[in-house]
Amino acid sequence: MVSRLGQADLSLLVRGIVAIQLADLTTFAAAVRRVGIDQESNAVARQLFAVAGDFGPVLLKVAATLTILLILRRIARRFPDRAPLAAWVAISVGLVGALSNVVVGLLA
Repeated sequence: MVSRLGQADLSLLVRGIVAIQLADLTTFAAAVRRVGIDQESNAVARQLFAVAGDFGPVLLKVAATLTILLILRRIARRFPDRAPLAAWVAISVGLVGALSNVVVGLLA
C-alpha cells in the first residue's frame, strides 16, 4: 500500500494527526473558558457552541478528524508516495489551530 514509507511510519503520522487535533480541541476549550466564544474565528464552531455547549465543537472536531483520516487513507491507497506529505499538512494545520488558540485565548 505505502511504498517508500512503511506502514508503521504512516501509523505514527496518523497518531500525530489525532494527537494534534486533540491538542487543538483542548486549547480551544481552555481559550473559550478564558476569553469566551466570541473570540473564535470559526463561525461553525461558534454556532455549535451556542446550540450545544461544549459538545458542539467536540462533535465538529471528531467529524473533522475522521474526515481527515479517511482522506489520508484514500491518498495512501491511490498515491502512496504522497501520503506522508498529506499527513504532514494535516499535522501542520492542526498545529496552527492549537497555537492560535494559545496565542489568542490563553496568552491574551
